[in-house]
Amino acid sequence: MSHTTILAVYPGDRIEHLEELRNSHGTAPVLWNVMCQRYLGTEPYRYLELGDELWDLYKKLTIPVAERAVFVMTFDHAWVAKANYARAAADIRATLASLPIDPRSANHWPRIAALFESDPPHPGIAFHQTSVTENPWEGPWDEAKEAHGPPPWDNAYEVYATLAEVDPALQASTEVKP
Repeated sequence: MSHTTILAVYPGDRIEHLEELRNSHGTAPVLWNVMCQRYLGTEPYRYLELGDELWDLYKKLTIPVAERAVFVMTFDHAWVAKANYARAAADIRATLASLPIDPRSANHWPRIAALFESDPPHPGIAFHQTSVTENPWEGPWDEAKEAHGPPPWDNAYEVYATLAEVDPALQASTEVKP
């Protein structure tokens, strides 16, 4: 069965695996499903047919910022800075209260909120959403070293800084300190 990996992020340096959550459907797909049904009127589990219409939901200012923040957390190379852990936890809790996630579905978001609430010591937290694909946080394979190269930091972006680019009113509360 697939899994989602929670990663500690040390910007410009490294990532570390913290925890694996069984059944990766309980992270990104469960959220994409309910957001697409609510905001795009899709049938259940038809979100992958949408393309940019799905991925651009975080830009829709009519969607609550908490839901958009959690949505951005599902993107490859997105990470949450330690300064935003409490906000991330609150946004996840608000999203869980506002979106009708089927209680029979796998749902890792309560565990992820609890992790942020515990205020771990890492500079950032990110996710590898599913083990059925290559981990986007691992650099290219180095045959000589028989290991992955450094993470692709040029592709990485902080969740709340990304939201502030879309909605400048959020700028004051999104300062990211390494």
